[in-house]
Amino acid sequence: MENAAGLAAIVHLALPFCALMNQPLVPRHPSGAAGELTTETPSVDLLRIGGLLFRGVGISVALVLLLYGAYHAIDVFVQVGRLLKDPSQGAPAVDSLAEIIDAPHLKFLLNGQDVGVGRTVAVILLGMGYLLWAWIPLAIIGAAGKLLHLLAGGRPAPPPPPPRRD
Repeated sequence: MENAAGLAAIVHLALPFCALMNQPLVPRHPSGAAGELTTETPSVDLLRIGGLLFRGVGISVALVLLLYGAYHAIDVFVQVGRLLKDPSQGAPAVDSLAEIIDAPHLKFLLNGQDVGVGRTVAVILLGMGYLLWAWIPLAIIGAAGKLLHLLAGGRPAPPPPPPRRD
């Protein structure tokens, strides 16, 4: 009796995914014509149900990843926009990064004079950090899109286009 209850729960969970994927849950009996009643109980294809459940869970995970990446990508671009509108907001970050890399001692000799490049290096490192901070959510969005294409389309995702050679 426990197996029947478990099977009924699986069938109950799989019905919305079957409707979503436009696939019948119970295959037609080969001897029964359309509209003809048969006395045999059709068997439930557990492999198909498992595949549909896996596909449904995968699509749900991909959608969550897509929303997570989009939220953080928007957050990154809002922060960068604020920094571009008011560059003085970035001064504390540059100061702390300059202290970490010991910026006053980063100098090189140019025409007999010491030129301090420590704060410039700090700004460049901060910019690289912002680029990395922006790339991570965009990579998450790309991976979620490929996963959605794979699971919802039923075909593998196409390969990326080859790099342009200009």
